[in-house]
Amino acid sequence: MANIIFYNGKQEQGERWELFLSDAFESGCNSGCLECRAVVLNINRGHNRELVEKCRRLWEYSEFIAEVNDRLSRNLSLKAAVAEAIESCIRKGILEEFLRKNQAEVLEEEADKVKTLSP
Repeated sequence: MANIIFYNGKQEQGERWELFLSDAFESGCNSGCLECRAVVLNINRGHNRELVEKCRRLWEYSEFIAEVNDRLSRNLSLKAAVAEAIESCIRKGILEEFLRKNQAEVLEEEADKVKTLSP
């Protein structure tokens, strides 16, 4: 049985691919007596449509991330992009209940990411 990872990163990727723990070592895939395999599913907007259409929450999360990324591509700060995306998604009914209830925490978590990633 494989683990499943949802991908929503910025690098262009295919719909699905596999990762193997052994690839992290010089000897390579299937070189040991134990292997860990993960299936990665791209949930960015426009990818794996059948999957995200079957799971409303997954689709909503994918749309929220796309809204943030759209604003980041317009050179907004991460905090401003997240704040605008939250407002937009609430208006559109995307993660509406969650974002209304947890708006401050979502903004705070994003601010923490910036602090962690900044030199």
